[in-house]
Amino acid sequence: MAAGILLVLLIATLMDGAFLSVQQVDQQVHQQADQQVHQQADQQRKADYLSPHSIKEQVSTYQQSTPERGNCSDNNDVGYENIRVCTQTSDDYFSGTNGDVAIQFIGSWCMTQDYNLDTENHDDFESGNNDCFPLTIPDVGDLNEIQISNEKTDHKGSFGSTWKLEYVNVIYKNKKYRFDFDKEIGVGNTFYSIFPWVCVVSNCPIQGKLQ
Repeated sequence: MAAGILLVLLIATLMDGAFLSVQQVDQQVHQQADQQVHQQADQQRKADYLSPHSIKEQVSTYQQSTPERGNCSDNNDVGYENIRVCTQTSDDYFSGTNGDVAIQFIGSWCMTQDYNLDTENHDDFESGNNDCFPLTIPDVGDLNEIQISNEKTDHKGSFGSTWKLEYVNVIYKNKKYRFDFDKEIGVGNTFYSIFPWVCVVSNCPIQGKLQ
């Protein structure tokens, strides 16, 4: 009798273990399916975010919600900030440029003039380069946007004048701003980047040189 009870309990235990095992497998299958759905949704959101139509809508919304800002030079009381700008050129072949690269800063208070990015006696913006430039600019308030232009030089028409820019890091008011571009900027063209990643310099996970 006792042996029979033990056998029944053993069978029940084994069945319970098998049931739990099947349940765990089923749970894993559902988790993997959910992860796949979330990944596909994330990919679609990224595609929508980067699509020309989506970007146009984002810029339109941003411009409508942002009051018109004047030039910083029109305000005699504006202070100045020492900042650092680092550009990352793609390491693809022929990504560099011989053009004159300039940057403009747009903040919550005002917008600056264009600043040429150039290191004397150095060939900036070559493929794979991370080039850094110290600048002194007016205090624009919160830094919301930058504009990058690639202008013609004496080398106009030379091969490699189109510049493939990956991103720009700006150190401003002890914060690091990363503006993603990941696009080719042809000679004579200007591109802007809004919605930067922002972190405090002393504790910043954003990639790219800080010096």
